[in-house]
Amino acid sequence: MKISLDITGYYERFTNSGDILQKTSLKSLLRDLHQIASDNRRYCLSSVHQSFGLNFLSMDSLTHLMRHYSDEALLMTDYLLRPLIKDSGGPVSRKFSYRFIPNEWNNFVIDLVPDDPQIPIFISDRQEGNYQLLLEENLGTPVRTYRLEAIRNLEELFHKHPEKVLRLALRSLNLEEFPIDLPNNCTAWLSVSDLPSNLRQDINQIKNQEESPSLSNSLERPLCEYQVQYPTILGYEEIIANLAPAEHIRPSTDIQIGRGIHRNILQDVIKNAQKFLMICSYRLEDPEIIEQITQKSQQIPVWILTDFNNNVQDRVDGTIDELTDSDYINSDLKKKRCLRILNRECIGFRSGNVHLKTYLSEKSAYLGSCNLTGGSLERNGEAGMLWHNTPEHEFLIKYFQHLWSSHTTAKAQPAPQGFQITSFRGEITPSPHHPQFLDQHTFRKDLDKSLRKLSGKKIRIYTRNFNPTPTQFNLLSDQQTRLFYGQYNQCKFRAKKINNLHAKIIIIGREIAYIGSQDFAFGKNSLIDLTYKTTDISEISTIISKVQDLH
Repeated sequence: MKISLDITGYYERFTNSGDILQKTSLKSLLRDLHQIASDNRRYCLSSVHQSFGLNFLSMDSLTHLMRHYSDEALLMTDYLLRPLIKDSGGPVSRKFSYRFIPNEWNNFVIDLVPDDPQIPIFISDRQEGNYQLLLEENLGTPVRTYRLEAIRNLEELFHKHPEKVLRLALRSLNLEEFPIDLPNNCTAWLSVSDLPSNLRQDINQIKNQEESPSLSNSLERPLCEYQVQYPTILGYEEIIANLAPAEHIRPSTDIQIGRGIHRNILQDVIKNAQKFLMICSYRLEDPEIIEQITQKSQQIPVWILTDFNNNVQDRVDGTIDELTDSDYINSDLKKKRCLRILNRECIGFRSGNVHLKTYLSEKSAYLGSCNLTGGSLERNGEAGMLWHNTPEHEFLIKYFQHLWSSHTTAKAQPAPQGFQITSFRGEITPSPHHPQFLDQHTFRKDLDKSLRKLSGKKIRIYTRNFNPTPTQFNLLSDQQTRLFYGQYNQCKFRAKKINNLHAKIIIIGREIAYIGSQDFAFGKNSLIDLTYKTTDISEISTIISKVQDLH
């Protein structure tokens, strides 16, 4: 058993000489990195990238920054970092240490190792924050006091509310380490072996689901209710394989285009789910909606799939030159807050190279451009389709099932001091097929075919980033093409910029329209996207009328 405590305070970063590190330029930071790498004879940039604290940037971004800020033209050749030539007057590398100082404990300092995952990426001389401390007796009086009180509260919970403990254990995907919230901002991380004998016995009975003796009277009813809701203790894979739209829902299709409308749309999808919830978002950075998802997870099974990678933004968008430190800081802080919420509620997730945004229940299916971020939910111009009990609804559930089993690269399991990330390779399953849903490969081919076939038609493009292939550029280069972009126009095509435009829509005459998660950008990235193609005149007319809300 482990017990952790959430405490408020501030982080400090300082040199090993004892000096508090003041704010420094990126150029100075990279010079320090180069010096430390030379001291340790680590000249391969990929090795430096993983070993010295800059792995929150992509390799391409780090390479760009090293070249841009270097005073030496021959500092780096491709991905090989040349060692500095040392002399008596050369620079001395600085090595850094970290510590956390709680607000409520006088003269108590927590020394942190440099690779502690709880250390913020950006620290100047002092940064406010929270730290989750494992309460071990050898840490001193205040820690010992909190630990003893937490153990007393846990024993009382075992005695007075065994059904609550049982539900928390059964809801966890990892019976070797699941959390139980306690008073005073404490959390107990338990395994089944830490539970009283009666609870261990009942868990084993449910897990085996064999001919078992009767359950204790105090637990029989809540366990029966749980078994109706969750057929097996670890049966998420069996459950997800058999999900489908609710048959009693009247079939319908909605088109959602505009600004500031998607929070209510997605909150309704989550709120109205009664059987299951599937979340696939490129980014998880909105605490309010993550809280709503965790609350729903106490009632129904929830699956979350995302691209859990700190360098996703600059790898895909290619706009590192336009980003500032505050962009990284704000995104990172929101992401950490959301991860804390998921970890607190013992909700794991899977990671893969997914860029599509789809939110599914037995009642609704959304596919579009909206991520779970404050910008997407409130400010950006976004666009998506919403289906209820239609063949499209059924397809998206099957497609999520396929991604979950075949395109997952890592699993994130809740643990006492953050998520435990382990690599994962699932079984390869055939991708479901629907003629109107195009992945990142078929979308490009189908779009090129449509542009050739409907040459001369009026074309309207709404995209965050615009990066066509040479063939597409030639097909679009006429007076009938109107391009609107939100962030990045790679080829400087004649276009109008719309602030905070994030929708992905292509309209060709009144014959074809595309709407989904992929920009009109066809680089070499391998992220998984999905686009809906429609030739329905009614749907195309609705899209044409609603795109005005993006301006």
